[in-house]
Amino acid sequence: MANEQHVVIQGYGKVGAPLVKLLSDRGHEGCWYRRCEGRIHVPGGINHITMAEHYVEAGTVVGYPAATTSRPDNSFTINSDIAIPAALGGAIDEKVAETMEASIVVEAANGPTTGEGAEMLASRNIPVVPDVLANAGGVVASYFEWAQDLQGFMWETELFQQRWKRRCLSHSTTSGPGPSNSTSPCAKLQWPLAWKRIAEATELRGLSLIQSHNLTEISPERAMFIGVTSCQ
Repeated sequence: MANEQHVVIQGYGKVGAPLVKLLSDRGHEGCWYRRCEGRIHVPGGINHITMAEHYVEAGTVVGYPAATTSRPDNSFTINSDIAIPAALGGAIDEKVAETMEASIVVEAANGPTTGEGAEMLASRNIPVVPDVLANAGGVVASYFEWAQDLQGFMWETELFQQRWKRRCLSHSTTSGPGPSNSTSPCAKLQWPLAWKRIAEATELRGLSLIQSHNLTEISPERAMFIGVTSCQ
């Protein structure tokens, strides 16, 4: 990601705040940052330390030094390279997707794009990195924390980072966007893979999910349907 790219971030919480730090460390400029109180534009980029201190003191991102403040309308209508919904689910519906100005959407929040929104983005050829991929690093880190709890032993930072990087990179080759001639949204290609892995793990444990759905032998579309209905 080039540091001259413009980024729109929605939300400043457990996801958005660390994201600001990552982008700030890389010197990104033109960050729009939105919360329900208002949205801000920082042409020179957001300094994550200054932002954190300001938020603790003011309880809002509004009023950040050298920032332009405007109404908290649809921030994704702003011309940008990357749009990152990092707040609520369902934030990008069909109407929002229709006016999306970013070149790519990265789903940092859980389920920020509705089905209608996803179809609209796909029709406009705006690629979406789905939450199941964008959040994968955090899920792996949480698993490692759980593993350390079970062991009663904390790993050194270098070991943690080494294992995290190896785990993420080893699966990146099997979770790409699919064949070059595929026009399916990335999420439609990832969910069948995810459910296939769950099915295989379930089968190894001798549980009953495979007996009722046999996820290892069904079509990707059917795997997606079963995945959704199983979660409801």
